[in-house]
Amino acid sequence: MKAGVSRPIFLKQILLILSKRQESIFSNLQQASQRVVEMEQNLLEAQTKFENASKEVLEIGKQAKNSVKQQENQSQNQISTLLKSLKESTVLTISNQQQKIQKQISQKIIDFAITKVEKTFQQGFTQNVQKSVNKLSIKLLRTSQSL
Repeated sequence: MKAGVSRPIFLKQILLILSKRQESIFSNLQQASQRVVEMEQNLLEAQTKFENASKEVLEIGKQAKNSVKQQENQSQNQISTLLKSLKESTVLTISNQQQKIQKQISQKIIDFAITKVEKTFQQGFTQNVQKSVNKLSIKLLRTSQSL
């Protein structure tokens, strides 16, 4: 009888062990399922963050391109303005140099003429010069009398 009695106890213990093992397996499966759900949520969250970051990178790229384009336009405008200013300054400088040179040439011509006249006065008038002066004087007198 002992063998028969111990057998149900042994079966009960095995069933109890199997039941606990079954509960442990179910618990592990539930935990694994929960971890799968959490991992899927983490994956979706990571994908969303990645997509948002990608959009932000694209937006930053667009802004950078626009900024570079604006800088290029500003630089071109500044270069154009500076070139125009340089051209105007060059024209003004050339004009001033021309006027300065014309004044110097005029002064040299006047100085040469005065020197020539002084020399002529010092040497005395030649007959041709005296005739020219007389003719010019007569002409000036006639013109002034007709007025």
